[in-house]
Amino acid sequence: MIVPLLLSIKARYDEHGISMGRFYAYVGISRQGFSKAVKVFEREKLMMEKISVLVKNYRQKKDRRAGSRSLFYNLDIKNKFGVGINKFEQLISEIGLTLSPLSIRVITTQSTMQSWNYFNLVNGL
Repeated sequence: MIVPLLLSIKARYDEHGISMGRFYAYVGISRQGFSKAVKVFEREKLMMEKISVLVKNYRQKKDRRAGSRSLFYNLDIKNKFGVGINKFEQLISEIGLTLSPLSIRVITTQSTMQSWNYFNLVNGL
């Protein structure tokens, strides 16, 4: 996303001395478009903070291994924030709240010295 970069450039305007109009022209947006993008960026940032608090509380109190789909439906994200399932999963991934997959090692063979040794009954036939 280019908005945080432009915000940091705008905050250090005194250091570089180049007009923001040139930056906007270089990026290909207008001042009005930048202002609108900043508002959307701030709104999404606030929404991400609220969602992360909800997810962390839910995982602490109810289900620590809840995936993003079950969180979406159990926390009623659609009605609270107006975000769809794919956008919610993307936000969860960006925040870093996705779960690492469980690695379960299935042991299929028990080969020890105590295991049975069978004779080769087919030998010589």
